[in-house]
Amino acid sequence: KIPVININKNDELHIKRIAQEALVNVKKHSQAKIIRVLLMSYETGKYSLIVEDDGIGIAKSCFIGHDNEDTGEHVGLSIMRDRAQQIGGHLAIESEPGEGVRVILSFYEREN
Repeated sequence: KIPVININKNDELHIKRIAQEALVNVKKHSQAKIIRVLLMSYETGKYSLIVEDDGIGIAKSCFIGHDNEDTGEHVGLSIMRDRAQQIGGHLAIESEPGEGVRVILSFYEREN
């Protein structure tokens, strides 16, 4: 059982938007049959929101040199990273072509 997470409304909104973007990306690009959404809590007060799929994966080229682009299909990844930074969190995207994608948002409770 995961206890109530004490986060402010702004952080909550960013976390929801990251989850939504990850799920939209799965629907638009992955051709996945299975999607898993997990929320993990740790005794340190850290949380991880994980969205993973069994789809076609993301090519490495999608991660290289696209962080500052304002056009193209990589904007969503950049926005997700920006949102993670806004809440003092970290976003990791793990993928190999043909092996699916795992998006991991790590964050801590922040009340205020």
